[in-house]
Amino acid sequence: MILKAKKAADHMEFGAFISREIRLLKIDRAMFREECHMSQSYLEDIKKGSIIMR
Repeated sequence: MILKAKKAADHMEFGAFISREIRLLKIDRAMFREECHMSQSYLEDIKKGSIIMR
């Protein structure tokens, strides 16, 4: 299932959530970035709150 994103909402805890999940799953950042289908800039936009996942 591919999630679509909409702009104009706030999701300030996204970065903390991703970091926590990466630690819990014992995945390093490089491995996450290699497997994640989202670009780094897209993830940063989500973290800043300019995009939310629905």
